[in-house]
Amino acid sequence: MELLNVINNFKINGEVELTKRINDGLINNSFYVCTDKNRKYILQQINNFVFKNPKDIVKNIVVVTNHLKNKVDEKNLELVLTKNNDYLLELNNKIYRMYDYIDNSYTLQIKDLDNQKIFEIGKIIGKFHANLYDLDIKSVKETIKNFHNTPDRIEKLFNSYNLWTLNNDDLMIEEYIDFVKKEIDRLSIIENKIEVGSLKKHIIHNDTKLNNIMFDKKSNKAKCLIDFDTVMPGSVLFDIGDALRSLGSNALEDEQKFSIIDFDDLKYYCFMIGYLSQMSDKLTEEELNLIPHSIYTITMECSIRFMTDFLDGNKYFHIDYPNHNLIRSLNQMTLAKKILTKLNSLNKNTILLYERLAKNK
Repeated sequence: MELLNVINNFKINGEVELTKRINDGLINNSFYVCTDKNRKYILQQINNFVFKNPKDIVKNIVVVTNHLKNKVDEKNLELVLTKNNDYLLELNNKIYRMYDYIDNSYTLQIKDLDNQKIFEIGKIIGKFHANLYDLDIKSVKETIKNFHNTPDRIEKLFNSYNLWTLNNDDLMIEEYIDFVKKEIDRLSIIENKIEVGSLKKHIIHNDTKLNNIMFDKKSNKAKCLIDFDTVMPGSVLFDIGDALRSLGSNALEDEQKFSIIDFDDLKYYCFMIGYLSQMSDKLTEEELNLIPHSIYTITMECSIRFMTDFLDGNKYFHIDYPNHNLIRSLNQMTLAKKILTKLNSLNKNTILLYERLAKNK
């Protein structure tokens, strides 16, 4: 009854006929809604522990979606107003928002990926970056401070570890912390270059995981990105690194058999061909040279976030069992170590690929 009351506070077309919980998100609670007029929506209860300033997030989404409307013909995310002409609904100490459902579309699982679809994902992320390239970063607020600031994430990890070890002693976690300490300089390269200005910030997505990419049911081509909660200023390297963190792995991020985890070079090149088809004329030499490094950095950053949440008592990410975040963290560290062994070859071949594509244009 409460869910129906929430839905009816929005300007929907028709009477609610069906609601269904969507279980693939780690942060917000999401629901599929269908009316008797065959209109479909996505209702989300915003996690206000994670997102402290939902009004700024919604303002960012409005700015970005309005900008994209002038750039693309395809349907992108579109917010639904409440009956009070607001984009947020506050009810019983909970905060909600609603989107129009993007019809005739689907998302993929890792097992469904092939090289063509990975190319499409690279292309749609490149297109997203290219379409937002001229959007003034001052028009979009930083809603989660230091979201992809890896040195800051490391500092938070160490703080959580120091508190956690007051009552616990685990050799596995000590070894993990030692590895991060050894890698601090390498993991700080991108942030250091942003601070000195050799890497520029643009409006990016900041969460380019696989289930945030929508595919068209008819063409099977990537259609658009969704989930704009983290759209804010950052380096395009963050989105490339985060996408390839999941796309390039041959295992899910909670796979417990670490020995099978590896990074697939072919998937990387398929993605980069798609991405460069949209962004090769905009990437700087510095950005191009750091693309493989960004995958390592963001993979380790993700590992650090999982470990920090585990040490903090699992407050951020949804978990299915007590050690879920610990497994995710060690999984991602294993993947990062595999990527680290391939940095030189990936970098060399990325430059060759860029030059070949530039020559053929």
